[in-house]
Amino acid sequence: MSAWRRKAIESFPELRRELNDRHEIENVYGLWVDLFGIWLDAHRSGDDAVLDRVYDYADWCSRQRERDLWNSAGVCFYEHVLSHGSWKTVLPRLSDARIRDVWGLWEHVLSAADMAALRKVLQEQKRPVPPPGAGAS
Repeated sequence: MSAWRRKAIESFPELRRELNDRHEIENVYGLWVDLFGIWLDAHRSGDDAVLDRVYDYADWCSRQRERDLWNSAGVCFYEHVLSHGSWKTVLPRLSDARIRDVWGLWEHVLSAADMAALRKVLQEQKRPVPPPGAGAS
């Protein structure tokens, strides 16, 4: 069994059946489709325990060497969290390093006005603001 599946089963026991059925969840990108929906629901309901598990799994994927793991977390999760979530609840869950790492993704999906607003929010929170074009993406 792949490391990402083992970690996902550990993190999301409620998805054990789907994760054990390769026709249900074929790869880590497919898992992120499910996890993003779970994240949205938890975000809307304020379920911090579920949010912690999703953010922890995203962080774990981002730290792995296998391209599919860090890339899937980037393009299936981090790229979209600011478009679907309240910045005030999302940003505190992200380390300064993670913000720097995904900054380039946000520059691709957010408008110039949103990026300016994001810079302002980070400055108000006294957090580092990456320069334009920062990040691995």
